[in-house]
Amino acid sequence: MPRPGPAFLFMLAIMSLAAVVPSSGWTQGAPVKLTNNTQSDTSPAWSPDGTKIAFASDRTGNVEIYVMNADGTNPVRLTRSDSYDWDPAWSPDGTKIAFVSYLDGNREIYVMNADGTNPVRLTRHTAQDSELAWSPDSTKIAFVSYRDGNPSIYIINTDGTNLVRLTQNTTLNSGVEPAWSPDGTRIAFVSHDAGNTGIYVMNADGTNPVRLAQNTTLNSGVEPTWSPDGTRIAFRSPYLHGGGIYVMNADGTNRVRLTQDSADVEPMWSPDGTRIAFTAIRDESWKVYIMNVDGTNRAKLTQHSADQYSPAWSPDGSRIAFASSGDIMWFQRFCLIQWNTVVRC
Repeated sequence: MPRPGPAFLFMLAIMSLAAVVPSSGWTQGAPVKLTNNTQSDTSPAWSPDGTKIAFASDRTGNVEIYVMNADGTNPVRLTRSDSYDWDPAWSPDGTKIAFVSYLDGNREIYVMNADGTNPVRLTRHTAQDSELAWSPDSTKIAFVSYRDGNPSIYIINTDGTNLVRLTQNTTLNSGVEPAWSPDGTRIAFVSHDAGNTGIYVMNADGTNPVRLAQNTTLNSGVEPTWSPDGTRIAFRSPYLHGGGIYVMNADGTNRVRLTQDSADVEPMWSPDGTRIAFTAIRDESWKVYIMNVDGTNRAKLTQHSADQYSPAWSPDGSRIAFASSGDIMWFQRFCLIQWNTVVRC
């Protein structure tokens, strides 16, 4: 989906159980607004322990990284640069936050302690570096760089050492959207080589890249995201059978279409692997939806007319933070209702 720029207004938000429940499906209460200012708050990212949310904001006139408690209290500014800092990502061990900065005139990857101290610039190149992804053991960061002409995937240690290009063989020179498998042994990514856009998986050292769908019609896919147990990959396809969100085994087999619209984007697994949140445009604005991993019990979670997107599950699976026109919000306590009975929360 299109990413509005910092001149627009956004909020971050969350939700509690509805007083009136449907006969079946997911239910929730009204969103809870976490931020409330006249500028842009976006890119919510939960800390691994679920107690804090990092986000980007231009509330001081410049886009910076902030952290607040999960209930919206005590927002603290972490970065203080003269340029844009955005896309915060917590290390899996919760001790550091990586982010992208335009401080040096182009996009570079930085890492700082979770309290904002000791910021370290990891990449140093005139080309653009972005799309960062932490390794599960918090020792490396995968990212996308244009330094060799094509968008390619690199990994680097969190102290800036041992930079390695992973996508560099004669048949696979490009790669974007890196996503580590939960065990850290593999990286899923998107490549525009071989005629059209497809999803690949390679070993974490770049060896053995495998295209997960071989048919030129069926391999169109972007936004790969691993299930928590590492056995499946959700993705979206803008073209396959008219588009939609799909799930397949991690080896590319047993591909299942979950939604039917090319405007369904941002699939996000719940921490227990039973549900997928996503963003879709159905009624002239973007909204956050949730469904079971087989595509059933699909429900729109946001009702406001403003665009709402970038869903991010809390680590315990009870809440989803998202960005919306105004501030940051979240939903709380998603429950599956069947015949007026709560069967799972």
